[in-house]
Amino acid sequence: MDDPGRLIATLTLALALSAAATPLARRLAVRTEFFDHPRDYKAHFEPTPYLGGLAVVGAFGVVAVTLGNALSGYGEIIAGVIVMTALGTLDDRIALPVAPRMAVQITLAAVLWRADLGWDLFDSEAVDLALTVFWVVGICNATNMMDNQDGIAAISAGAAAIGIGLLASERDAVTLAAIALGLGGACLGFLPHNLTKPATIFLGDGGSMAVGFALAALTMALPHPGLEGATLFAAVPLLGIFVLDTSLVVASRIRRGVPVFLGGRDHLSHRCYESTWQSTRRVAAIFAVSQAMFSSLGIALYRSSEETAVAVGVGYCIFAIAAIAILEAAMIRAEGGRTPVRSES
Repeated sequence: MDDPGRLIATLTLALALSAAATPLARRLAVRTEFFDHPRDYKAHFEPTPYLGGLAVVGAFGVVAVTLGNALSGYGEIIAGVIVMTALGTLDDRIALPVAPRMAVQITLAAVLWRADLGWDLFDSEAVDLALTVFWVVGICNATNMMDNQDGIAAISAGAAAIGIGLLASERDAVTLAAIALGLGGACLGFLPHNLTKPATIFLGDGGSMAVGFALAALTMALPHPGLEGATLFAAVPLLGIFVLDTSLVVASRIRRGVPVFLGGRDHLSHRCYESTWQSTRRVAAIFAVSQAMFSSLGIALYRSSEETAVAVGVGYCIFAIAAIAILEAAMIRAEGGRTPVRSES
């Protein structure tokens, strides 16, 4: 099979396997009474099965290892995804404290760096290791936090993974491209079951954290000749919607004195929902298009010079800060300057 055929097959097979496996995961969740129960800030009305992540990760793993040949050079990524799936599934079941989740994420980031799959941008190994840890922990939790509305995390991750796959293919990193496209297909195959009204299954932490880990690792593994330290300015848009949402939430909660890791309805998706005729499908489409635009910017910056990447990166940082300030001002006006604190306890 030629490279284009292999990449197309990887995407479509992962999509089909995920779509077929999701109902099986739902049955398992129902049989084991593994539900996400409505509470506090969660808007669904009936207990909804978890374990969607098992279907997504399972489809991704099968395709990545077989068609993608992921164990040849990228085995640590697959192993890390499996560990994150187990950790997240346990968290869905018993609600783990933040500390053990962070400890596992930090350890897996160090494993990636040790395997030469982390950031290698500066002369200092300590700086590269610290940056790798920050990136992995940040993206894992950003993806987890974005899993707050039907379809949002899966469709955004699917769009981001496909963008990474296209960029990797352009740079002749065919194995990496196949792994990324397999992830994209698996995320998109989950959507028909998660964007129904109401959703029949949730991704859960077992899916969102694993997908976030894969996205973080795949981004770091991309070839980046000529960009050096400016690579970060090109890499951030590849996962731009996750970075923007998490930056907004962190800034908002710090301003209001709300713990960052508590749940709440202050995400970009919730704000978008209120202004789009309260349609989750419309919000999901907006997020997909937005991430596709971010991915296009990232691909363009990977093709550019170091100077251009820095200049554009500074520009979009300024734009993002302005956007967050505008959104926060709108929240203050809508709530009279006071925002109730929501707790998961």
